[in-house]
Amino acid sequence: MLSFAMVTRNEGCALDGTLQALHAAMSPGDHLVAIDAGSTDGTVARLADFAERAPATIFQLDVQEVSRTEAMILALDADRSDYVMWLGPRDQPQSQALSDLRAGLKATSPDLAVVNSGWWDANPDHGLDRTDAHVAATLSRNASGAALLQLCPDPRRLVMARTAQAHLRPLLSGTTGDAALYAALVGAASRPAFIGARAVLHVQDWADPSPQLGTLVRLLQSDRVTDDAVTLGMIRVWVDDAILRTPADRAAALCAQLQAVWQAVPSGLQDPLETHEGPSGTLFAALHRAGVQDAMLHFALSKLARQQERMAHLAAEYTHLRHSVQTALPGPDYLRRLYDRARNI
Repeated sequence: MLSFAMVTRNEGCALDGTLQALHAAMSPGDHLVAIDAGSTDGTVARLADFAERAPATIFQLDVQEVSRTEAMILALDADRSDYVMWLGPRDQPQSQALSDLRAGLKATSPDLAVVNSGWWDANPDHGLDRTDAHVAATLSRNASGAALLQLCPDPRRLVMARTAQAHLRPLLSGTTGDAALYAALVGAASRPAFIGARAVLHVQDWADPSPQLGTLVRLLQSDRVTDDAVTLGMIRVWVDDAILRTPADRAAALCAQLQAVWQAVPSGLQDPLETHEGPSGTLFAALHRAGVQDAMLHFALSKLARQQERMAHLAAEYTHLRHSVQTALPGPDYLRRLYDRARNI
């Protein structure tokens, strides 16, 4: 019923956890379409081993890179499953949530489904909420395309129906950038649906904020979203998400894009943006009050605070792992008694 389109390149042992989680989450009729971009480290062997245990098609391409859209097109052509979704090589599929996804697809037959997703960091057993978790909690299964624009614009949370190829497939090769692709596909869907179960956890990553915020500016300048509440929700989530994923060396680009977003925001929505409790509220207020330099300073300080939080999280995970290992391994007293018993035999 579900095909998973995955691109790999020298993933190494990091791929093992994803394939193990995928195998546990797959149901009869599911299928993996893996597109490998010239791996030289045993990644293909891992995929071949997986293919012996579960339905899978492996494409070995002599290229340096395969785009997300090319992977989806190959998956659509390679398999006859009802629906196709992207899956990153370090993503963690969630078994129960995928069962909920299948039930939702069967009940509503959407041409495009948007799934809830989260992050994992250090330990895939401990999922972390995305910036849009508060929005996801309020969306119904039959949410409109405009309402779905309030979610983080990530194509990895999209599930496309094979029957929707006529009007959605051309967008795969005609749109560039994750945010732009997400907005285009959601906007073109005639029967969208939202599945609230957190179907997949993505590994936390960094991203250049310019494409996402540039797409947001274009949406604000168009007539795609006319409801003020939806517009406000979209701005907050998209900008918060961009800020949290911006690497430190892209601070100047981030603040320049924030200025462009601020200029495109309807005047009646600027005050609520400045008082927003998320990371964008402080930056918008600083930008409005003192300009780009002050916004960059606030970004640097917030980046440091989040880095300290992440270090504390990693330290807690390490402490838990160390305790688990010490508990699992025999202590010195046990080994001494075992030695004495063996010596007296």
